[in-house]
Amino acid sequence: MNELDTIGHPNADIRRLNQQGLNCALHGRLRGAADHFSASLTIAPTQADTWFTLANVQQRLGRTAAAAASFRKALSVDPMHVEAAFNLGNLHLKSGAPLQAVRAYTLALDIDPDHAGVCANLARAFHRLNRLQD
Repeated sequence: MNELDTIGHPNADIRRLNQQGLNCALHGRLRGAADHFSASLTIAPTQADTWFTLANVQQRLGRTAAAAASFRKALSVDPMHVEAAFNLGNLHLKSGAPLQAVRAYTLALDIDPDHAGVCANLARAFHRLNRLQD
């Protein structure tokens, strides 16, 4: 047994909380999932993937502002987290904020210029921006 897996060790608690969060999300218990991910982030706030997963749960709960903040936190922890930038763009596009979506998609393209989803959604965001300016 690895010492990091010892009950009571912070890493074991983080793994347990993240796994419980994933299990809750898988079974549609989104509030419970958010609670577990938030607890995990209280112990270790530099987990970019956990911020990203929390943001996706928050978005499913309709907590748009909290989700945007969590996507941004994931990016502040890991500036190369392309999926956080992509999903932040998607959130802005869905929320009717195409300029913010363009900014997030541009960041995602800087990270991964070949990301097909980013390219497609960036075109959609520019299209919506142009319609707003007409």
